[in-house]
Amino acid sequence: MKKVISLMLALVLALGLTACGGKASGPEGVVGQFCKGLQELDEKAIAQCFENGDDLELSELEDVDSDDAVDSDDAVAQKIMDFMKSCAGRLKYQVGEATVDGDTATVPVEFTYVNAGSLMKEILTEYISQAWSLALSGADDEKLAAAFEEVFDEKTTGADFPTLTATLTIPCVQTSDGWKISSSADSSEELSDQLLDILTSNIYGALEEFGAGLLG
Repeated sequence: MKKVISLMLALVLALGLTACGGKASGPEGVVGQFCKGLQELDEKAIAQCFENGDDLELSELEDVDSDDAVDSDDAVAQKIMDFMKSCAGRLKYQVGEATVDGDTATVPVEFTYVNAGSLMKEILTEYISQAWSLALSGADDEKLAAAFEEVFDEKTTGADFPTLTATLTIPCVQTSDGWKISSSADSSEELSDQLLDILTSNIYGALEEFGAGLLG
């Protein structure tokens, strides 16, 4: 689970560190492009919507432990990522009218997104119960991963997911490359926290809360 959390942190960090290509028409335009990127979980498209990318290096992402990066052979992490992508495809958004003040603007966006947090807690609770028994019987990592996949498939197949609605105010700034979403420290931290819930369909919050519960 730590690998998945690290991937989400890396992605959110990338949101504030990168930007490139394509101009959008007005602050509403760039926010619309950003929302579409979220819907498709397209990291490159999301990155294009942020400012100051030319002044920052993606090498800063190396602060995330490389051992925690999601490996293509990690079936558990891949299954969660594939599930989040399917949830992201159900994301709906309504971009509101921008409030412009010189070279800055704010754009309200109403998001309706899948809330898979409760289901993820159920999956983890059942899996942990099985994992203890399997570990005591000498099961290896492959068997533990297979157990997780079995629980995951059983819980998610045909499940009816509830949705949540949240309205975010996206700060924008006029740059030489057109309007971009502001990545200043004052605006990006709170925005990143809110976007994590939307981006991961509340799965990130569930993983974090579940881990805190185990430690507590």
